[in-house]
Parts: sequence; structure tokens; C-alpha cells
Amino acid sequence: MTPLQECYSQVTTAFGAGGSMYTGGHRGADYRRSADQWIYAYDDFLVQSIDSGDGLGFSVGVWRKNLGGFAGFAHIKNLQAYPGSWVLKGEKLAQVAGWNDYHGDLWTGPHIHTTAGSVSAYNCSVGIRPLVDPVPNINYMVFGGGINTGGPNTGPAGGGTKPIPPTVQEDEMPKMYTTQNTKQRVIKAMGTQRFLNDDGQPVNLVGAVGRYQITLHVYGRNLKAGEELDLYLIRHDVATGVESPHYIETIKGEGDGVAQFKRNVTFAMDVKGGTKGTVVVAEMRIRGGDVTIDLTGSEALCFNIV
Repeated sequence: MTPLQECYSQVTTAFGAGGSMYTGGHRGADYRRSADQWIYAYDDFLVQSIDSGDGLGFSVGVWRKNLGGFAGFAHIKNLQAYPGSWVLKGEKLAQVAGWNDYHGDLWTGPHIHTTAGSVSAYNCSVGIRPLVDPVPNINYMVFGGGINTGGPNTGPAGGGTKPIPPTVQEDEMPKMYTTQNTKQRVIKAMGTQRFLNDDGQPVNLVGAVGRYQITLHVYGRNLKAGEELDLYLIRHDVATGVESPHYIETIKGEGDGVAQFKRNVTFAMDVKGGTKGTVVVAEMRIRGGDVTIDLTGSEALCFNIV
């Protein structure tokens, strides 16, 4: 058995399984694996999202080149890639977290937790539904027709199925445009601020004609109960100066606003006319008092470049 096959040879907790930790059923499939062992890519993965949280510990979300759709892996450490980079089938993606690592609370011991879906890499990385059972696709890619998972508390036996069709017709090499600004700044009461580069200039989130999947990140504090931050995506026509704002999400304050809020919003957009004709920017609009922004960032993944 190859290292890749050994990695995915036994399911220990099936997708949808019940349990005190699984609200609405287990949102992924767990594979038997020991602490520090490597997790191998079962398809060519384009890393799109990295996250950390109390429940899942460190997690990663990827786009699957051959299968289409997305996958997520949680309770990991020592990630071997970063957003925008590739991990090819059979290569090392990350290691399994152990007892002394940041594994998250929804954890009873070392294992691989992975899931799949068609919405976004971020949703898969943090377990936001809708999600699907990853096991049939893994069997298809790793064992060429399936393997009997066997044993108690496992998923259905064998029978690898055809890949989940991608939601769009992707190019073989989609292009990633990333931005990040970690300079802390304050948006004054009832004020507006666009995503900025470190030099203080507005960020054009896209770089070519194509179909985009864009994820916006906003981390901040001092958003109190009753106050709101509206997050917009704006398409700016360079030729005419016309701007078309697209409402995305309202972030509502809680409590005294001291605790940090984190929002990661993913959506799709078609861009026509190229960088000279269309600029896409993100904007924050405060309805309330002063708000401190700790980080803004984005990943814009472009398909069908023409």
C-alpha cells in the first residue's frame, strides 16, 4: 500500500454520524491517523483558505483541480503550503495534530478530519454547510474504484464514485490575486473606509477578465451592541466613473465590543473589460461609534481568463 493509500485506508467516524459534538451530524469524515503523521493530497490541491478556531484548531481549505469543488482538513499542523500555492496529488499537505498541539475542542484524539463541498474552500475549512461526504471521491482518486472501510463506526463500504462536477468550468491553472493589510486603523463614527494597501491606497481586488471567487476578510474590535458594520463589494467602471455597490454582509456588534470580531465572506462575480475597464474594491461602512480594524484581506481566484 502506498503512503497515499495508507493515509485514507480506514474511516473511523462517517460523514453525518451522530454524537454529542456533532450538531446536525458529523460534518466530515474522520480517518485513522496518528499524531505527527503526514496527510497527503488525494487530488491536485490549490490552497485557498487557512483558519484557526476553538473547535477545529488549525484548518485549511483547498480547490480540487480534477474532482472540482472544494475540500477542507482540520486538526492539522505544519501546513506545507500557503494560499495561492499548489500541493499535487500524493504530496504532503500537513501533519496530524497531537495532544500537545493546537487541535481544537471538537477532538478526542489524533485523526484526519476532512470534508467536501461546492460553495467555497473557506466553508469547507471551517465546516459551514452545505457539505458532502468526501469518502466516495477519495476512494475514486486514491483506490480507483473504492476500498472497504470495514470495522465498527465506519462509513459505507467501498465503491468509489465519479467526481463531483465543478460549479464552473475552471481553467487548468486559475490565477490567485491576494491582498492583506495588517496595519491597525480606526474608522470614525458613521464613517466609510475602503480596503487599503499598506501605503494607504485603495486595493483593486481583481487582475484580469474572468469569473471570480472572492473571499474578503475583516478582523476588528470596538463594535458594540446595536452598532453595525456593512461590508460592500463595489464594481467601478473606469471609463465612466460609475460605481455599482453590491451589498454583501452586515456585521452586528455584541456586548461591549471589546472582543475581536472576525468575518470571512465568500462570493462569486464575473469581471468583464479587464483591469483598465473594471476595478473591484471592498468598502466598510460603520453605523455606530468608532471601530478599530486590525486586518483586512482578500483572495480573488480567477477562472476562465480570456
